[in-house]
Amino acid sequence: GCWGDEVMSNIFVREPNALRGILAQAARYLADGSCPIGELTWRSAYWSAQSAIAAAGDILDGAPAAYALCRPPGHHARFDAAGGFCYINNAAVAAQALRQG
Repeated sequence: GCWGDEVMSNIFVREPNALRGILAQAARYLADGSCPIGELTWRSAYWSAQSAIAAAGDILDGAPAAYALCRPPGHHARFDAAGGFCYINNAAVAAQALRQG
C-alpha cells in the first residue's frame, strides 16, 4: 500500500488492550500531547481556576470589569480532557460561578 507501517500502526490497534502503560492511561484524559503532568499540576490548575472564580466574584460584586491572569490557561481544555497546556476551562468555571451567583 501507499502507507508505511509507522502510519498504519497508529491507525489500527493491533492489541486487544492497548492502554496498559501509565502514559497510555493518562492519554484517555488528554486531547493532545501538550499537557505535561507533574507533582504540582493539579495545584497549579486549581489555583488558576480559582483566579477566574475570584474575577467572576468581582463582577458579581459590581466591578465594571475584571481580569484574571490564569496560568496555566484554560481555553483549550474540554469538559472531559485537558489540551493545549490547559487542564481546566477557566472561562467555563467563571461562567458557572456567574450563573450560580
